[in-house]
This record gives sequence, C-alpha cells and structure tokens, in this order.
Amino acid sequence: MRRIYQLFPALEHRAFFYFITGQTISMLGLWMQRLAMSWLVFRLTKSAFLLSIVEFVSLAPILVLGLMAGAWLERHDLRKALIVTQILCMLEAALLTFAAYAGLAAYPLLVALSLLLGIISAFDMTARQSSVSLMVTDVRAPIFFL
Repeated sequence: MRRIYQLFPALEHRAFFYFITGQTISMLGLWMQRLAMSWLVFRLTKSAFLLSIVEFVSLAPILVLGLMAGAWLERHDLRKALIVTQILCMLEAALLTFAAYAGLAAYPLLVALSLLLGIISAFDMTARQSSVSLMVTDVRAPIFFL
C-alpha cells in the first residue's frame, strides 16, 4: 500500500481517496447507463441514424452548458451540487430501467431521457472536475519525465 501512495500521493488524502473511489463507481454506472440506452435504442429502431441522434442529444448539452454550469457552480457549494447531480443520475437510470421493464420504452421517451442525462452530466462533470483541486492541498507528486 505504501508503494501506491508513493506513486499517487494524492491518495493519502482521505477525502480525495473516498472521492476517487465513489466517482469511479459512479462513472462505471454512467457508462453502463449510456451503453444500455444506446443498445435499447438500436434494438427498438434498428437504425444507426436514430442512435446517433440519441447520442448527440446526450452529449450536446455538455458542450453547450459546460461553461454556464462552471459559472453557476462557482457561486454554489460543489459538494451539494455533486450530491444532487448523482441523485438525479440515479433517478434517471431508475426511470430508464422502469420504462424498459414495463415495456414503455419508446424512441421519443429515450430521446428525452438522453437529453436529461446530458443536462445532468454537464453539471456533474464540471462539479467533479472543479472539486478535485479543492480536496488536495499539499501534493508532493513526483515529476515524471518521458
């Protein structure tokens, strides 16, 4: 374990260690959710074009709202914002799961859920990236040369 702390000194900070562990689990869930959404859209429509629209609708809000989310998050508590965005992602995943199992999954609903996930992700990614530097104040990271 000591070797890991020598390679990655930031992991010695308890808050950062818990943050990285939680965000790793969260990102795995988000990737599974996006994959499930794509798989479901393609399975329902058999159309690569409609699948690309769903993916675009999911990723475009990150591009459009990213800067505005950063400005908004600078004036608010990042910790609370992360908690809210994670809860919203969980609720969106539960809604997708319910729609899929209940047989209610239709293309317009999946586009709307994809848009919602993109909007939530714009705030979540910005808050996550902004909070990393606030958790670790004294980093004695080694300098790596190529």
